[in-house]
Amino acid sequence: MRVRFEWFARESITLDAALADERLSFRAKGLLAYLMSDRDRGFDLRQLQAVASEGVAALRTALAELEVAGFVERRDAIDEPASIEPSVEASNAVPVPVMDSLFGESFAPPIPIDELPDAQAEPRAPEDEAAERIIRRLNDLRESSWEWAHYTPLLARYPKNTEKIKQRLREGHDERELILVLEYRAAVDGGDERSRRYFNSDTPFNTRNFEENLALALDWDARGRTSDPGRRLGTERGPDYYLKRRGRDE
Repeated sequence: MRVRFEWFARESITLDAALADERLSFRAKGLLAYLMSDRDRGFDLRQLQAVASEGVAALRTALAELEVAGFVERRDAIDEPASIEPSVEASNAVPVPVMDSLFGESFAPPIPIDELPDAQAEPRAPEDEAAERIIRRLNDLRESSWEWAHYTPLLARYPKNTEKIKQRLREGHDERELILVLEYRAAVDGGDERSRRYFNSDTPFNTRNFEENLALALDWDARGRTSDPGRRLGTERGPDYYLKRRGRDE
């Protein structure tokens, strides 16, 4: 018998949830939409390749994204042997690992995409590592400072999430300064649902807000990080402030 794999869209998931999930690439979201078109049917790699322009490697990557994020599940599908009597060649053949694909490529157990080995990857720049730590702290503060039905973390591997952070680092600002700005803004705006949309990897660090945020954060830190930073300074910065600021600069 030959074992192959089929992928099924999970019954409990919705396409809206997938589209809003920042962990998934556009390719993975499109592939999920195709799998969801017939939830009762499983698709193997050969069937998916027949209807897609992407190669096998791209399909495997997208399926791994979906599996890690919990949107699809993989099931074994056993094909009946073509002949009851094994041939001499078959009897002497080396057993094929169950985790091998139909194309003779090893299909490793699913692991986060960020951890997939890349032989061509260049050494990471210090600013990349610093940006990743800042994004990690941003996620911690976002998750702990507001109520979430299901928190989806921001990922540092997406350039849009690190653009402003890297700009400030290249200007000579210290990683600790950027994290201090985040901690200050969380102390000021945490719990305000209207402010949640502005606590991201862009607004606190863009050129319109960063210098003022940093000055306020340094003062707040020097005074022992009071529990009411905005009121003590008389400089609360809620959503109305950011809306007015954006309108004035456009």
